[in-house]
Amino acid sequence: MKARTYQQEAVNSVLQDFRDEYQSVLVVMATGTGKSFVLAELASLAQKGRVLVIAHREEIIHQLAKMLRVVSDKEVGIEMADWRAQTRWNRPQIVVATIQTLMANGCYRLEELVDDPGEWSMTIVDEAHHSSADSYVRMIEHMQQNDSHRVLGVTATPD
Repeated sequence: MKARTYQQEAVNSVLQDFRDEYQSVLVVMATGTGKSFVLAELASLAQKGRVLVIAHREEIIHQLAKMLRVVSDKEVGIEMADWRAQTRWNRPQIVVATIQTLMANGCYRLEELVDDPGEWSMTIVDEAHHSSADSYVRMIEHMQQNDSHRVLGVTATPD
């Protein structure tokens, strides 16, 4: 898959903002313009550490995992309900998870998956307009125990 010009410009802008030491960046793109592709491209370009991609609906999780597998050469796992992204022997570089699964039972799955936030370089929040909810805030605070951690939000509706 090849990026359209405006998608590549979005990717380049985010990379520049992260190089300029911004801890978090929001990408706003209209519905149907390839937010998932931009998200997947940025996840695949992560040089250090693992990437956590968060969404709030099962269908979105599967769509994102599919796009990530097409765009990236990194292993992609799903953490959702009965799906486990990692085992003792397998720790995928990119994990797509539902916020509900990670935050259930006192954040048990988040703490199990991200037992060492230092291993994770970036969290990407799809439909980032939901990220002001307590569950997202708690998850991001957990990830930002790593001082070099970056957060990318992607949405069509930032309000």
